Amino acid sequence: FRAAIKEPEELTYLFLCIAVGLGMGADQRWLTLIAFFLILAILRLKAHFDRLDDAPNLYLNISVPNQIPVDIDDIVSTLERHCSAVHLKRLDETSHGLEASFLVEYESFRELRQSRDELRAQGQTIELSFIDNKAVTA
Repeated sequence: FRAAIKEPEELTYLFLCIAVGLGMGADQRWLTLIAFFLILAILRLKAHFDRLDDAPNLYLNISVPNQIPVDIDDIVSTLERHCSAVHLKRLDETSHGLEASFLVEYESFRELRQSRDELRAQGQTIELSFIDNKAVTA
């Protein structure tokens, strides 16, 4: 195949198509149809439960110029008040300022807005970037 398989689900559907073709070609129509619908039901249930567990994980990049006296502890305490989980992924402190990357989880969009407003109140020139965790490939 020339197309790259990017998701495991794509590979599942590819093998399902191959199995249906082999089953029908071997004249095992009823067994193939029963197995096909059983596998589709399992995939549907899996997709339903994956959607329920889909937490709003975001990467948060914060850039603070050197002119603003903001400490990383103030940033972390602000995030911990509004996030259900805060994980520091990267911290750079240079002569130009501070840059930090966090993996954060919010329960609601309201909490995201509150944390954004509190971080902005610490300094008007603080730069914030919220990036969807699923958009970033590892």
